[in-house]
Amino acid sequence: MLREPCAPAAHTAGRRIAELHTRVSRTASADGLGMLEADVDGHVDAVAQVAPWLAQRVEALAEELTSAAMAQHLGQPVQLHGDLSPDQILLAAPGSHKIRIIDLDRCGLGPAMRDVGSWAASCRISGQPELLEAFLAGYQEVSETDPAATALWESYAHLASALDPFRSCEPDWAAEVTRRIESAETAVENCALSAP
Repeated sequence: MLREPCAPAAHTAGRRIAELHTRVSRTASADGLGMLEADVDGHVDAVAQVAPWLAQRVEALAEELTSAAMAQHLGQPVQLHGDLSPDQILLAAPGSHKIRIIDLDRCGLGPAMRDVGSWAASCRISGQPELLEAFLAGYQEVSETDPAATALWESYAHLASALDPFRSCEPDWAAEVTRRIESAETAVENCALSAP
């Protein structure tokens, strides 16, 4: 797994995910906005129950996410990994650029930038910006990224993973949950700034 920074492997992962995203579904449709709204509501309720001091902030975040999603075209549905992060990448050998992408239990159809935003959120939370840069470089060799849509889905990914520190019983879970919500707020602000 990409627990230790390995930029060549992240670059390869970016290329492979972009290649996956070139498989636009012509027969099925995925409503990116509807998918976002439904998921956001569930995450907001969960965060408000576990971390009531964040209730107002996550409700405001949900409104901003929905508003940002309505303001942009989320793109044709493509094949998605669905939960993309560096820990979903296996290396053939230490330091190798040869990879295997694992944990495909959440794969499906949706906007391409959902995977890119998920990767971005994971890299920011883990403090590995070099893996984000390498991934984006690899992705952009095959397909363009949309900074506003990436920021939107990064914000969503931070919200969706906000309770992970609580679930894993981290001693400072309350501070970590708050940090993830702050990251979600920053990303949705970046979405607005990146919008054309």
